[in-house]
Amino acid sequence: MTSFEKEGFRKYRTGRLNSCIMSSYSYLRDLYSDKNDFIYIDVGDLITDAYVVKNDVIQATVSIPLGKKQILRSASARTQTPADILLSAMHITHRGDNALPYEKANKIAKDAIKDWLKQLNESISNVCADINIPKNIFFITNDQLTDILITEINSNAKTRQFRIFNEDTEIMSVDENVLNNLISNGTVYKDEPHIKMDLVFLDKMVYKV
Repeated sequence: MTSFEKEGFRKYRTGRLNSCIMSSYSYLRDLYSDKNDFIYIDVGDLITDAYVVKNDVIQATVSIPLGKKQILRSASARTQTPADILLSAMHITHRGDNALPYEKANKIAKDAIKDWLKQLNESISNVCADINIPKNIFFITNDQLTDILITEINSNAKTRQFRIFNEDTEIMSVDENVLNNLISNGTVYKDEPHIKMDLVFLDKMVYKV
């Protein structure tokens, strides 16, 4: 483990690493240099952070106090279904298989996701009142629920129910495995894309010095 990797892990362990705006922005600009306008959405366990980029400049950032754990807890409490079983049922339905015993639970889970979408839509719409909302949206995918959230966004985009999600929206999933090719020992930090983006950013800054 290099000194930069150790420092990134230490920051994470002490709770000072959450949404890394500069590192994720730098990473996305390097990976998608043709995308000058976009929204980056980071769905954490407890909060969801997002920022809006127009003409290569971060115009606004937003946070909503609703993350993956709250989505699952809300649906779990309303269905009296353990969160892990509920997530498994959602994943089964997501891949197109039959999860009939949990049909009602899946519907309530979708309602919980729609509540999350509503809050996210309102927050981003508020900060984009004077600018056109970018159609490109980036997600870092590293778990089942994020994939399910993206599917639900695509489904709701067709109905034009939310301002930030419509038929012109292009959602781009950035697989965490891509980051493994950019740093040494990338697989050490399984399911930790923020640490990996931080390390890529730190390496980039060091080489510029």
